[in-house]
Amino acid sequence: MHFGTSLWDTAAPEALVRASGGRVSDLFGAPLVHRTGGPLKNALGVVASAKGCGAAHASLCKAMRSDPRALALLAESAGPREAWGAQAADVARGLDGRPLCRRWLGEAVGGGELLRYDAPEEGAFRGMMSNGCRLDLVWGEGGGEGEGAGDSNGAEGGDGRVRPRSAFYKRVVMGELDAARDKAREQPAKLARDARSFGVEAGFLASAACAQLLAAGVHAPRAYRVEMRPDEASPIDSAFSMLLSDFSPEAGWTQVGLLDAGQARRSLAALARLHAFFWEGGAFSTSGGEAAAELEAAVWPAGMYTQPSMQPAAQFDRLAAKYTEHSERLRPRFHAAEELAGVDSERLQTLGQRLQRVARDAAAESHPFDDVAAGAGGAGGNAARRFRTLIHGDPKAA
Repeated sequence: MHFGTSLWDTAAPEALVRASGGRVSDLFGAPLVHRTGGPLKNALGVVASAKGCGAAHASLCKAMRSDPRALALLAESAGPREAWGAQAADVARGLDGRPLCRRWLGEAVGGGELLRYDAPEEGAFRGMMSNGCRLDLVWGEGGGEGEGAGDSNGAEGGDGRVRPRSAFYKRVVMGELDAARDKAREQPAKLARDARSFGVEAGFLASAACAQLLAAGVHAPRAYRVEMRPDEASPIDSAFSMLLSDFSPEAGWTQVGLLDAGQARRSLAALARLHAFFWEGGAFSTSGGEAAAELEAAVWPAGMYTQPSMQPAAQFDRLAAKYTEHSERLRPRFHAAEELAGVDSERLQTLGQRLQRVARDAAAESHPFDDVAAGAGGAGGNAARRFRTLIHGDPKAA
């Protein structure tokens, strides 16, 4: 750990440490900021560790995110306070890597004087492909007292404007994520797809269509500020951030892993309202004008990653070989499986070959909105267009 260095002191040592498998960060676990036009001093300290010491490095940085003396370094950006709780100080960063500025937050969310914000550790997540945290907001000019009309998570300031007590911040900087760097080396096509998916998410949340959906009574996050820096030539350099309205526990929202019958019915009803709002031929699609055109350009032409045009072309030609590889490894389980009793062994062995023969046509037929697939013999996007609507879904948890 060191507090008295500038970037010219650490640039070369950081390159050597990282090239040898080690790690360099600030006190809170965030990468050092190497960007032109910013401060040159490593104001948030430096922590370096050798290869194999990643767990100790992470443990130290976690302790610093709870240490009042270390957190006092954030007072200029997050606002002063008498006592600090544990902060997600590595997540509450702009795309430039610097701590979120309370002035920027105040202007983006409420337009008033934001005295301070907290990024409580218990409201943060660090996923494989994105990070996020809840931001608790404390306003000046009378803000923060009483409920604001029309917003169960809001408070009315002295100027009569409703300002939220909290917001949610999602941050995706591909180059800082281990999983993204692994994909850049081993599966670059999938990394490009992931970067595009975050662009779709950010583009939808920032769209006029999403604002209209909210006005129609469908609960979706309101986007206070969205920043997109896609890089198609180098997806690992893509970055996105979304400052959103917060579905906070204080406002009655909860997150559950398994829905009961009542929750399932309400969830299905909400999805039905979403689908009905965007259904082809409905009011939005026929009279949405610029909002409809903006939405069409922002989202996937066909839902989910399974659409053929989003898969490597050679994947269809490797089905037989992959099946043989898996069946050899799983042969003992195949023999023991009661469900496969009586199945002709030769047909089981040739299943991969038979799948490969029909895979392209089956994929095209099951994805009628994918123009690339439709050209390969599918049902065709035009014939199925009247069934189109906007769907929400992502196979990843984060």
